[in-house]
Amino acid sequence: MELAQVVHTAVAAAADRIAATGTGHPTDTTADHLYRSIASRLHTTVIGTHLLRELENQPTDPTARRDTTRAVTAEAEADPQFAAELHHLVDQLTRDLPPAYRPHHEPPPHRQPNAVVILLIAAVAAVLLTINGIILVNLVLPHAGLTESARLNKLAGTWTSGEPPHDDRITIRRNGTFAITDPNWSCPGRVTSPARSRYVLEMDCGIFRTSFDGKLNLLGDKLTLTAPGSPETTVLTRE
Repeated sequence: MELAQVVHTAVAAAADRIAATGTGHPTDTTADHLYRSIASRLHTTVIGTHLLRELENQPTDPTARRDTTRAVTAEAEADPQFAAELHHLVDQLTRDLPPAYRPHHEPPPHRQPNAVVILLIAAVAAVLLTINGIILVNLVLPHAGLTESARLNKLAGTWTSGEPPHDDRITIRRNGTFAITDPNWSCPGRVTSPARSRYVLEMDCGIFRTSFDGKLNLLGDKLTLTAPGSPETTVLTRE
């Protein structure tokens, strides 16, 4: 018999003995020997004395039995001689008593988790992961500017060149399309964002197509455009 079960049986037998006869009236039964053995051991410490007193006052209380069992287990694990004494007395108890009167306060057998419970836990975990994913994608990432749609939203609006009379305008929409208007011509286009604060503006003016690399400043109010292969830049300001 394992030590944990020995201690559970010993404490249960001692508690049943206290409940039946009280703390006095010493007898020569095995249960009485178990009670005296446990009591003499617990009386060596302040905490043990307190736990024993709780068990003596409420021998049928599950909490008192549980706390006493923990204390006796610790003592038995620390002292092999005390553990052997408990083993001997519990063996004697099970031999002497008829089956109907043997202590039945033993630790419950280990049970495998129910398959339905496992499935429910897995389902709840999946729902939580989905909710967290939705929150991350729809709430956190857009505000952090980590998704392309969020970066395109930051660029949406009307932009003008830095020189008056601001005849050149770029109107960028949230869906990534834009239009450049000029006194002499206009061009539709599309903007993409390959990385944070970086943009590519591609336009089709009919007789020619071109593109610009864009860089948005930290404040989000200035967009610097550079033609591929050209050192010249154009700075646009948000209206």
